[in-house]
Formats: sequence, structure tokens, C-alpha cells
Amino acid sequence: WSVGSTVAPVYYNSFGNGSPIDPALANNNKNGDGSISYGLKVNYKLSDKFSLQSGINNLELGYTTENVTTLVSSSLLAGTNTNIETNVNGVVIAAVSTVSQNSDALSQRASFDLSGSLGQSLSYVEIPLEIKYNMLQKKLGVNVIGGISTYFLYQNKVSITTFGKTTTLGEASNINAMNFSGNLGLDFDYNISKKLYINVSPMFKYQFNTFSKNAGGFKPYYLGIYTGVNFRF
Repeated sequence: WSVGSTVAPVYYNSFGNGSPIDPALANNNKNGDGSISYGLKVNYKLSDKFSLQSGINNLELGYTTENVTTLVSSSLLAGTNTNIETNVNGVVIAAVSTVSQNSDALSQRASFDLSGSLGQSLSYVEIPLEIKYNMLQKKLGVNVIGGISTYFLYQNKVSITTFGKTTTLGEASNINAMNFSGNLGLDFDYNISKKLYINVSPMFKYQFNTFSKNAGGFKPYYLGIYTGVNFRF
């Protein structure tokens, strides 16, 4: 047995160019935000070559969509596909270029009219279940990792940033409370002593069942470099 801590910078992005917030934003530039994961893990050695590991992590993910305008106009809501639940009445999300070409939208702009970057942040509790295969075991151990993770959503926020000020719009209405990922990566163990070792694991995790509807071609994944100190029993 071994137990240890884990912390990782993570990078969130998508294989598709779509937008899960609104199909109108599919062609806008998008950037994955630098995020973080941290938690605890447990490792159980099954044999000389295989071990099973699990644990619990807090995971924060986010990405930004550029050149987005937000209009407050109840008459513009009809027929829109925006996946946002908001307390601000009549919010419409659109690409800046779309609004600039739409005379009806321009004529109905209200006092709450913002153009900037649209951010979505998601926070999960992650429970991974993974198998490690040992390829080399000396002072430096080299392993291959494969497995799955289950995610439980506990925070979901959509906001817009303009002129350096961030305004919370609400939350996405199409995020499942539970989703999953397939995990693949490498694992490097450096033995400090018989009982103590440092662990570094670059991981790729592809999420599925993230959205309940209207994912808009957005296929999320994230990359992380997990490090930690572990204690063997």
C-alpha cells in the first residue's frame, strides 16, 4: 500500500470548434484556461507489474470565448439556443460580428450591453480508478497508466469580462451533474527511501457525457502534470 498527495496544473480544451454555450459562438476564438487539480490518492500493489490506484481530487476547469456581446432584450430571446440560466432578464449571447450585422439587434440594445470575453468555469470532485503497469523499477520507476474517472459537478458559472470587469451571468443549463473520462498517461516514481517516493504523472483525460444537450460539437479534454509525495506501508 501507499498513500500520497497530488497536485497538478491542468489545461482544458476541446477537439471540436463548437460551443456548448451557444451554436452562434462556434467560430469564435476559444482559449483553455490554466486551472488546477489537487487531492489524495491510494495505491495498492497487485503484483510485481500491476498496481491499482484511486483517490479523490478537487478539479477546476475553465475556458474563454473571445469577441462575445451580451444584450439585454426580452424580444431577442425568442428562438435563441443559448444554454445559460441567468437571473439577468433577457440575456442574449451572440458573436460580435453577428450583432453588428443584425439591424434588429442593434435597434434593441439596452443599457446593459457588454462586449468582451465569455468565461465558463466548472468545478468537480473527481474519483479516478486506474491501473498502473510497471515497465522499469529501479531508483526511478517508469509506469504506464490507464483508467477512468467519475466527476461530480458542484460549481458551474458563466461570466463575461469587459473593460477589466467581470460580471456573473449565471450558469450553463446543459452540464450533467455527473460525467466521466478515459485516462491515459505515464508515471515516474523516484525513490527517496524505502518508505518515501516522489511521483510525477503527465496525464491526458478525455471527458464524455459532460453535456445533457446541445454540446455544439464541443469535445472536452484536459492535460495535467500530477506531482506528489507518497508514503509506502
